[in-house]
Amino acid sequence: MKSQLLVGILLIWQLLFAQNAWAAIDKNELLALDMRRALFSDEYVVLNVNEQQLVMQLRENTNAIARGVSLLISDSGELLGSDDASNPLIAQLNSLGWVTMVITVPTTEMFALTNLPTDNADSLSAKLMTSQLDPERYQANLTYMAALMQGAMEQVRRYPGFVLVITQGMTAATLSQLYAEGTLNAPDAMVVINPYLPDRQYNKKLANYLAKTPMPVLDLYNQSDSRWSQSQVVARRTAAIKTLKLEYRQREIIGVAWQAQSTHYIGKEIQGWLKHMGW
Repeated sequence: MKSQLLVGILLIWQLLFAQNAWAAIDKNELLALDMRRALFSDEYVVLNVNEQQLVMQLRENTNAIARGVSLLISDSGELLGSDDASNPLIAQLNSLGWVTMVITVPTTEMFALTNLPTDNADSLSAKLMTSQLDPERYQANLTYMAALMQGAMEQVRRYPGFVLVITQGMTAATLSQLYAEGTLNAPDAMVVINPYLPDRQYNKKLANYLAKTPMPVLDLYNQSDSRWSQSQVVARRTAAIKTLKLEYRQREIIGVAWQAQSTHYIGKEIQGWLKHMGW
C-alpha cells in the first residue's frame, strides 16, 4: 500500500514538473525551433533581438537580374512565408529578381484587459472594439520593433539594389510610426496590407503616420480586412492627398486576402506600382 502511494505521489510530482516546464517554454522559441528544423541551413538567418533568437527565412532571386531585397514582415504572432498562401507571392517576387527575407514577428502583449467584464460576451466584444492598447506596452513594442528592424537591415545590406518592405496588420502600423518619426531609416519603398491598431485613438493617427513617411507607399486593402483597418481606408487616402505625398497608391485587392489567388493579384499590384516608379 505504501509503495502504491509513493508511486502515485511520484507520478503527480512528475506531471506537475512537466506542466511547469512546458509553461516555462516560450512559444516564440518553439516557433523558431520548428522553423530551423523545417529549413535547410542556407534558407534562414538567425537574428538576435533583445536576447531572443528570431529566424528570418531567406530565398535568393531566381532570375538573372537582381533588383534588391524584399523584406516581408508578418503581423504579430502570425506565420508568414511558410507553407501558406503567401508562398506564391514570395515565389513571384523571386522570379522578378527580388531576394526575399521573411520575418515572423513574435507575439507581443500590448493590451490592457484588466477591467474587462467576463460574464457578458456582448459587453466584452464592445469593450474590445473601443480602446485597449496599454501606452507603456505599446511603447515597449515600438522599441522592440526598432531593434528587430535594425538587425534585419544588417542582413539586407549584404545585397545590392533596392530595399522593399512588405508588411501587414499591426506591424504595418507600428513600422509606419517608426518611419514617420525618423526612428528608423526609411527603405526605398513600403507596401502595407490591412494596416491597423486595435484602439480608436491610435488607429486614427495611422493615416497621418503613413502620409508622413518619407518613402513611397502602396496601401492595399480588402473587404475581409479588420474593421479597424476598413474604418480608416478613406482617412489614409485623404491624409496622403492633403500632405501631397508623392508615389502613394491605394488599391483594393479582390477576394480573400492571403489566399493563393489574391496573393498573385498582390504581386501584380506591387510589380505595376514599381514599374510606374521606374524600378
